[in-house]
Amino acid sequence: MKIAAVSDLHMDVNGDYAVFDTLGRLLASLKADMLLVAGDISECCHTTISWIKDFESAAKIPVYYVPGNHDLWRCGDLGNDEIYSMYSSDPRCLCGKSIPLGRSWTVVGDAGWYDYTLSPLESENVDFDSMTYGGRTWQDKLRNSWSGDNKGRTDMMLDSLDRVLSLSDGKNVIAVTHMLVNDDFIVRGRGRMWDYFDAFLGSKEFGKLFMRHCVKYSISGHVHFRKEAFHDGTRFICPCLGYSSEWGLFDEKHGDDVFFQLSSSLKLIEI
Repeated sequence: MKIAAVSDLHMDVNGDYAVFDTLGRLLASLKADMLLVAGDISECCHTTISWIKDFESAAKIPVYYVPGNHDLWRCGDLGNDEIYSMYSSDPRCLCGKSIPLGRSWTVVGDAGWYDYTLSPLESENVDFDSMTYGGRTWQDKLRNSWSGDNKGRTDMMLDSLDRVLSLSDGKNVIAVTHMLVNDDFIVRGRGRMWDYFDAFLGSKEFGKLFMRHCVKYSISGHVHFRKEAFHDGTRFICPCLGYSSEWGLFDEKHGDDVFFQLSSSLKLIEI
């Protein structure tokens, strides 16, 4: 079975590019049997849920996803808990679910959240709760009420994932989160401001949880980099498409080539 993984499609920001059709053609050429999307599909829950449904219908393969922080931003009169509940009720969303893949594999997932442990400043007396540094504010602070209790929300996500993983013990697990689960994909040395905002990229506690449950594959996004790492039997994958304005950073020659960018970001797992 071939399982494709991608993250951070940002369909609204990348609206000038044929991401929908190009991704479909790419999956067909790879003969993928399933697609996993690790969040940040759009900035509106209605758009995200509709996009996933429409793409699954067009691609003719199962598509599962977790919401990213952008997918969870307030939309109209809906609050963040209502939005999360909408996602949890969507059969294509992995939040709180375990999707069996034959007898020996399963896929689990949730959005994840952040508790500041990915910042190198975490041991210092730094005000992370303000989510503001150098005149810049992390947008979740303005658009997601969860940011009033980031550590509490992280604990809730950990409990949810632990429960689902406990039910999956004995199977090989693919775990999907939007938030990073360790510091493998953090870029260090960019200055104190970036060190500060690294606090909002995820939590090391998710990585510890996955290692405790012997997760085989961990798929995450959020950081807009494309990279893989391997630790103690677990393959960590960060398959971000990211913003079109960033594509030239990956390959200047192919900065506007959506097929090249999707081919570079998408990762394939064969089980």
